[in-house]
Amino acid sequence: MSMSAEINMEEMMIRKQSLEEMKEIYDGMMIRHFPEDEIKPFRVIEKGYREGRYICYGLYADSEPGKCLAYAWMCDILEENWILLDYYAVTESLRGQGVGSWFLKQILSGSYTQDMPVIIEVEDPDYAADEKEKEKQLRRIDFYLRNGVQETEIRAQVFQVHYSIMVALGQKERQTFEEESLKNAYFVFYSHVPGHVKIGTDIG
Repeated sequence: MSMSAEINMEEMMIRKQSLEEMKEIYDGMMIRHFPEDEIKPFRVIEKGYREGRYICYGLYADSEPGKCLAYAWMCDILEENWILLDYYAVTESLRGQGVGSWFLKQILSGSYTQDMPVIIEVEDPDYAADEKEKEKQLRRIDFYLRNGVQETEIRAQVFQVHYSIMVALGQKERQTFEEESLKNAYFVFYSHVPGHVKIGTDIG
């Protein structure tokens, strides 16, 4: 499929990625898609994958089944019945064409999340380094809002990175969530870096 051609969503397929495919994305794509201080060591991701907690989906075209067009890497936090969307990105050539929205809606539809609510971290624009960075972060928040994700008043800090916490509550008749449950799930997810995580509505 030519990336300059009109995108046909019927040609798209979503499938789980192997550890080898994940390593290729980690080494070749993620540094372009995320700030360096947000990319955790691959050994942490690999450990979660081998434990069956870290699940990675990729978007592919039927015509190029080996070329990843977008990816969603998530972690099951079954202790608290949450999922955390750890990394979500679309290749640069497909941005602005509706692919990111389509893929996100598929991922959050329930089939890929066991219909559990999903925690989504976005960089807190209040801590942006400059106006250009702030505009980029606000666009990311707007992208999630346009696709049914909800803002919360919860903020988090992991090492020196500040996040606003958003949630996708799934397909069930679920209008609210318990803040304590979300916070507990967040601490479980970051249990490999104890003492370096804050989360709440007032973290100072």
